[in-house]
Amino acid sequence: VVQYLADVHEHVAAATAACARAEAVLARSHSNYLARISLELSRASLDTNSTTERWTLLGAIVVPINVVTSFLGVNLKVPGQDRDDTLNFFLVLACMAIYAGVTLAFWRRRRLV
Repeated sequence: VVQYLADVHEHVAAATAACARAEAVLARSHSNYLARISLELSRASLDTNSTTERWTLLGAIVVPINVVTSFLGVNLKVPGQDRDDTLNFFLVLACMAIYAGVTLAFWRRRRLV
């Protein structure tokens, strides 16, 4: 009986040591897993911020141009409306293009795009 109990004790000690090793491995892998998730969340946040900046740039260009075209599209007397040529149309179009170019240049100079 003593030999049998010694054998059982040896198996229990080996199983306890194996459990301790497994616990240490799991503790390390858990911290590694949390670090990886943190990095992936940071990367996703960076991608979201980049997309938001691009949409903001698009809005900063399109909204003022939309206001100008809405103002010029109303059924009221607009300066230069009695002229027969298309000079005013191309003048407004050129101003819109210049505004878009200046806004893009400003954002690129600030390294936001």
